[in-house]
Amino acid sequence: MRPFVLDTSAILSGNLDIADGGEFVVTEMVASEVRNRVDRLRAQLLLEGALYRPSERTVGIVREAAERTGDIGEVSEADISVVAAAIETGGGEVLTDDYAIQNLCREVGVPFSGVSIGPITHSIRWAYMCTGCGRIYRRPVEACDVCGHALRRVSRSRKRIR
Repeated sequence: MRPFVLDTSAILSGNLDIADGGEFVVTEMVASEVRNRVDRLRAQLLLEGALYRPSERTVGIVREAAERTGDIGEVSEADISVVAAAIETGGGEVLTDDYAIQNLCREVGVPFSGVSIGPITHSIRWAYMCTGCGRIYRRPVEACDVCGHALRRVSRSRKRIR
């Protein structure tokens, strides 16, 4: 049975019946995101003291994939560590309700499932568009180089999956 790699939303949901007794993997970064005592206790029970730290090489591969999809501005380092851990743990499945993580999993070929909500139905390539002049950026920036306005995330392309 493949391991289940949990992101913060999976731990916070408390709804891990989907894993049906499987082995859980939690990265150090995700464990640090779990803030209150109840959630820390839940994480500790799931972990039994074992935290996973993916290699910098695999983290770099996942970060590059987030650049390709345009999710780099939406996913945290903890999110990237979850996908990297799934790659390194022999085909682990990511349990997450975060659509940006699911989109990233789809890009790198990592299986995923929603915990409290359904999985994504489309993979999306994102871009960032200036709200003033309409210039398109592949990465988020503080303000448009041309006119100084803020950017908003827009879909470049959508592809139906599953």
